[in-house]
Amino acid sequence: MGAISRIAVADCRCRTVQFVDRHRACVCQRARAHGAELPIAIHNLDGRAARGLLEQALHDAEPTLAHANDLADIARLDPQPGDLGRLQDWLTSLRQGEKLTHAERIYTHEIEGRLLVDSDRAAGTAALERAIAAADAARNDPVAQEARDSAYAILGFDAARQGQHDRVLSLMAAQFGLPAPGPCTVAMLAEYERVAVAVRGSDGQDRGTYWRRRKTDDPVAVPADLTRGLAACAHVGVMAQPTLQGTPGILPDALAWGYLGEARGRRAAAGKPPGEPRAVIVADVNPPSDLQLDPLSPWPSNAMPSATRLSGDGATPARVLSEIRTATEIHFHTHAIVDSALSDASHLVLSPDANGNYALTAEALRHVALANPVVVLAACHSAKGARMQHKSWSLPQAFLSAGARAVFASASNIPDRETVPFYLRVLDRVRSGAAPASVLRDERLANPSSWIASVIIFE
Repeated sequence: MGAISRIAVADCRCRTVQFVDRHRACVCQRARAHGAELPIAIHNLDGRAARGLLEQALHDAEPTLAHANDLADIARLDPQPGDLGRLQDWLTSLRQGEKLTHAERIYTHEIEGRLLVDSDRAAGTAALERAIAAADAARNDPVAQEARDSAYAILGFDAARQGQHDRVLSLMAAQFGLPAPGPCTVAMLAEYERVAVAVRGSDGQDRGTYWRRRKTDDPVAVPADLTRGLAACAHVGVMAQPTLQGTPGILPDALAWGYLGEARGRRAAAGKPPGEPRAVIVADVNPPSDLQLDPLSPWPSNAMPSATRLSGDGATPARVLSEIRTATEIHFHTHAIVDSALSDASHLVLSPDANGNYALTAEALRHVALANPVVVLAACHSAKGARMQHKSWSLPQAFLSAGARAVFASASNIPDRETVPFYLRVLDRVRSGAAPASVLRDERLANPSSWIASVIIFE
């Protein structure tokens, strides 16, 4: 199946045509056609080099959707007269042919609007809105949804450039399927050289900024002059583009904040009703020996004695998925690793079943409906998501989509022996009614130089 996506090639994020088979293996056509040089050039914001590589790829070749996709970015980084007309000619020819799928035809509007909006805002906006409307009618097509999310991001950058900070917030809420943003909400976008931040402060006033960064990987945080409008907030909800989700420290430690997950596609809470708490602990698993993972400290025998414990050979992915469906609190004390052969995002290492399956992946959670639990992922790098520009895909997002109300995860390495007492303190306060983000804020302030700064809440 042809699909346009932002995936990693030579450790860079790129827009590219991707082919995905039923084993989720993928081949980046951009890399296949041009080697890894072109996506690296775009990633490095070197439009001139990328343009030269594109021209080489077009030698004795008809322009494809992938070429049009490249040109839309190159023309922004290295603008030349005639780029827009050339792009539109290619897209017209492709639309008149019979090779494009329905979703790829939707993507032609996003590609055109991506470049057109810079010179003709009304026409570019119309093209992007066509892509969104068509994608909304194709909810089950991942390519169409990729076009939708990208179109929303382009509209957001355009609004930020115009100083329309309220529109940035509204666009991101619409993209995520969330209600209209209230006070104490942040919207953050970053793609290649462009960064946009919009803040609705505790007073309901909208402020924001737009800037161009010199390197794609330059860190992004909410500027200090914008955080001042959030100082009186009891809780700050952050809507962030997927490449930014899971980044710690984007707001001051003194603020209680968390990343807001997408509501589109979120399962309704299932299982036992509120008032019947049930905790499930997954710890002391037996990972495959060939992974060569360091042993973790055992779960304390006196910690949460009434909880359902899954450990040893019984802690297989299938057993865990079965037990957590009705849990109101889920605690994973395991390793998390990244293996693109198993999942686009990091996955939890459990005990292998009879067939050798040991990984609890974000993909596996697609088929589970949870009972509105709080989830603790006490595993290193458990917040790490897939390297996609516009698609949220990580373990925390997967748990939210399955029905979790809050997910704690880490953006870096965490000390094994300290995690259990830390999360026992945190969950004890959450059970007593404290907001998860507020509890995490208090722990950060009490331990300002510790690993706790890397712990993030997703809501």
